[in-house]
Amino acid sequence: MPKSVQAELTVVFKNMMKKMIKYRRATILNSLWVWLFLMTIVFWGCAGERHLVNKKPILKPPATIGKQRLSKVLKEDPGNKEIIERILREAYNDWKGTPHLMGGCSKRGVDCSCFVRKIYEDVFHYDIKTLPRTVKGLSTMKKGRHINKNDLQPGDLVIFEQPPPWYKYHVGIYLGGNEFMHASKSKGVMISRIDDTSHWEKYYFNARRILTEKDKQEIYERYGFRWAESR
Repeated sequence: MPKSVQAELTVVFKNMMKKMIKYRRATILNSLWVWLFLMTIVFWGCAGERHLVNKKPILKPPATIGKQRLSKVLKEDPGNKEIIERILREAYNDWKGTPHLMGGCSKRGVDCSCFVRKIYEDVFHYDIKTLPRTVKGLSTMKKGRHINKNDLQPGDLVIFEQPPPWYKYHVGIYLGGNEFMHASKSKGVMISRIDDTSHWEKYYFNARRILTEKDKQEIYERYGFRWAESR
């Protein structure tokens, strides 16, 4: 083969190799860009989902209390018990029917002690690190003060001591009107009456008040209510 032809073929071959290398680099770069784009979508998708899972429910001040009615409540009831009750009942609507799950602490399933802790954390913005995790711990803790059954106010913890086959201790949050909300073993999150003679009245153990007057003032102001000083 003539040297001139060989030289031309060599040039053509080199050009082809350069084009192939350039093409491969472009392909690899394009693949990398596609991969980075997909990973960005996955990352932000997961991050957004975690945000929704951990997002605390935003409760609006109950719309059923008009300005005149609210003014009347604050004037007639310096303790503002009805406001706490309304806030708790609105929170209950968000949890109603959640199944009982021992050790659970979410809308997928919750036990009685964690239900209490979630309400205190999400609704009252209470530092739950100061509250025991177990129902036995809540039932025997020294935090707060003991409350007589006749002096119960919305937000107080009501504790029951039950015989087998039920769990020994059970805890709920008093709402008012002899009603309390709790995570029942059989029916999940529900409202029951402490004067139910077939069960809860028989096994009533004690009650504790965790919220201080300062705590309540902060709760009222957070939800847009006016604080009325007790006299």
